[in-house]
Amino acid sequence: MLKKIGLREVAGAGFLIAPERNLRYVEMYTGIERVFKLPFQLLQKIKLGLYVSGSLSNRFSNPVQYKFGISLWDTRRNRWN
Repeated sequence: MLKKIGLREVAGAGFLIAPERNLRYVEMYTGIERVFKLPFQLLQKIKLGLYVSGSLSNRFSNPVQYKFGISLWDTRRNRWN
């Protein structure tokens, strides 16, 4: 069903360890993205995404965050900015 309406599932994770600041941070996210082609510029595309992020840290206390992303297609390099 997601493919039929043009949505893609995405997931990822990352971590940061900075001993000089006594910081340990781990983050995982999941979300959906959709690519739109702009009507008057045939090669131009834009990607919109909604994500839910969960994190663990010894310094911060925001365990769940909601994020929104916008990316533009770079036609010279053939990749998302």
